Amino acid sequence: MLSSMRALLILTVLCAVPLISAEDLVPDPALQSERLPNGMRLAVQAQAQPPGRVVLRLLVTAGSLAEREDERGLAHFLEHAAFLGSSTFPDGSLVPHMQALGLAFGAHTNAHTSYDETVYKLELPAVDAGTIDTGLAVMADWAGGLTFPAAAIERERGVVLAEMRDRDTPGLRRWLALSQLLYAGTTLPRRHPIGDEGVLRASGAAQLRALYEGVYRPERMALVVVGDIDAAAVLAAARTRFTALTGHGPERPQVAPGMLEAGVAAAVHHDAEADGTEVLIALVRPWTRPADSIAQRRLELEQELAERVLTRRLQRLVDSDPATPFLKPEVFSSPWAGFFSAGVTAQARPGAVLATARVLEVERRRLLAFGPLPGELATAADEMRTALAQAVAQAGTRTSAKMADSIYESIRDRRVWMSPLQQQQLALPLLAQATTAAVTSAAQVIWAEGRMAIFAGGREDLGAGCVRRWPGPPPTGPTASCLRVRCPRPRPCCPMASSAGVSPMARCWFIRAARVSQDRWWYLCACICRPRARRREPPRCSHGAGSPVGWANMIAANCPTCCRTAACVGRVRPSMSRARCSQAPACPPICRG
Repeated sequence: MLSSMRALLILTVLCAVPLISAEDLVPDPALQSERLPNGMRLAVQAQAQPPGRVVLRLLVTAGSLAEREDERGLAHFLEHAAFLGSSTFPDGSLVPHMQALGLAFGAHTNAHTSYDETVYKLELPAVDAGTIDTGLAVMADWAGGLTFPAAAIERERGVVLAEMRDRDTPGLRRWLALSQLLYAGTTLPRRHPIGDEGVLRASGAAQLRALYEGVYRPERMALVVVGDIDAAAVLAAARTRFTALTGHGPERPQVAPGMLEAGVAAAVHHDAEADGTEVLIALVRPWTRPADSIAQRRLELEQELAERVLTRRLQRLVDSDPATPFLKPEVFSSPWAGFFSAGVTAQARPGAVLATARVLEVERRRLLAFGPLPGELATAADEMRTALAQAVAQAGTRTSAKMADSIYESIRDRRVWMSPLQQQQLALPLLAQATTAAVTSAAQVIWAEGRMAIFAGGREDLGAGCVRRWPGPPPTGPTASCLRVRCPRPRPCCPMASSAGVSPMARCWFIRAARVSQDRWWYLCACICRPRARRREPPRCSHGAGSPVGWANMIAANCPTCCRTAACVGRVRPSMSRARCSQAPACPPICRG
């Protein structure tokens, strides 16, 4: 989920293109694409990186979420079966044929199955018409010509089960626990592509064929070809090869995902093999993909600005204070598998899980309540401008494989494929128009509504230390105070709270409570204050403490003579020198210490 879980920049060939139309998004003219009468999408683009190579991707927009309860794991098993036999390459002859062309399985011939997609991959070692035609024939067989030889299926079952055992890692166990929390009430937690061992042992060629014929249909597929090629010629060859592709029966109806549970929930997950303990606060809601448009991209840009601001705030806490309870903060939002998820996460220091969750939630709410400071917004916008410029500069060196992956992702997500130069031309005016109010509103859209989840998982055995036992549900509403829920050591965290005549407890807000089990609740309490601009540090001596020359060099251009001879001791000058300078009307504040 993590990994700066959204990429806004899709890199392609650098080419001269017209300015983006004010009415609509303009696709990259270097990409040649079309939709066949059977509904299949074709997309071809020339890119000679590396030279003499061509990359093919077959996207099937169906994965483990298309499985029924008695088919869990068969989408992944079906991916394995695609290499066992087909109409053109029967009885396991595909892999030897590819090896004869100089392709290694894994490096040049591979596939993957996810929740919402299955992707087959080829990297051909030559660009002559015969080699490309062979690659297209392989892709066409995967799309509609699998034969499912029973003996080969039985042998491959052991490979799939071995892969299930190999994938039993801390990362997978963490994700399975997290998905049960985030997507409670839906089928997603029970649809991990690795599947169920009992289903895999009981299923054979007939079950694989039924799934194949139900979901491998041309209207769910796209072919992408990128390489050192004549794009028009390859597009024509692909059109000839795939126009006749049809489904093998009635289309299987979509499996109902279930109803996402509402409210706030929390979960803890202990794994002694994990590298650390992660704390995550996330919101999940059902989501329907909007049409790709300039307005939608403006909203996404403003949301990324908000995420960059929050990430920098959290990272500044880590960099400025060794006592900060966490490391490696990350902010993310992403649409995926029919849901929109947004979250903030960090690796908690030992014994600091609740403190980490409190800081993450406070900073998240601070951004929603008060928005970014003008300086924070300017810094985030500059970072995005730099990224856009780098994408334009590096467009010609993008590898064919990465381009092919990005193109099929844009087809899957129904987004307009644009060159880096087009994206820069679109984004720069939007960045110039972005305001703190607009970015605040975009952040509030991200966190508008949905199921809120608080998760802590990893090496630390949290036990009862991360939850507190209470006789009943927590207080609700904005008037609930930290005193009523017994948060430890309540204190004023807003500057000047006491001196302003405001009770410290009035500054301490009850921010979140979540049920961890039947009789245990997890409370987060803290105060949330308006952010302030960072105070500028006073100038330091350039020649060390006690050096009058150092201070004189720093203020010579701005201060009267009476200030230039002041001795420099650390950051503070002798009181006698300060008094002398304060008597000079022309002496600016920097000269007075």
